[in-house]
Amino acid sequence: INKVVLCDKEDITLVKHDDNKYTISLNSINKNINFRNIINFNLYTIMGSVNKKHIKSAEMIHQISDNEATFLFLFNPLGADFGIPKKYMYLKTTSNVISDNIIQYTSKSIEKDDTIKHKIKRYEKITCYDSTLTIKLYNNSNIHLDYYFNIDIHEDLPNFAKNLIGFIMKKVFLNLKLFIENIK
Repeated sequence: INKVVLCDKEDITLVKHDDNKYTISLNSINKNINFRNIINFNLYTIMGSVNKKHIKSAEMIHQISDNEATFLFLFNPLGADFGIPKKYMYLKTTSNVISDNIIQYTSKSIEKDDTIKHKIKRYEKITCYDSTLTIKLYNNSNIHLDYYFNIDIHEDLPNFAKNLIGFIMKKVFLNLKLFIENIK
């Protein structure tokens, strides 16, 4: 597998594996909070609220069980310059406690259903074949995060924009990191 570091600015590394497959890695430290209290499904809705430029909304549609939920992400036009329309991503996410200090969230796209049909009018689908968010707690105020994702936005992009989704997701995680680190 070819791995190419696309960007490692702002203490976040974006690595490309193959077509549409990326990993984002970062550390986050905030002595004012206990990460154990904020690592849950709310992380996804927070991600939406601190990324208004890219994400119109991030909503938990249905909590199936303690460790399973469905989420709907509505994206603003991702590359208006390239004529990319508004997109949505509908996911089923499962949380797994790997150990005392490691929590993993796996997500995959699911088919649209009656619950979201009215919300996604005039939106086109993004497919998440699979993604894994692994959060490792060094202690209550220091975490390491790895986000692996294989997402297809179903657009034929020019070569210079081929990694658009990777860079957008990096920006999403940068904003989440900055938000978390600035909690007092």
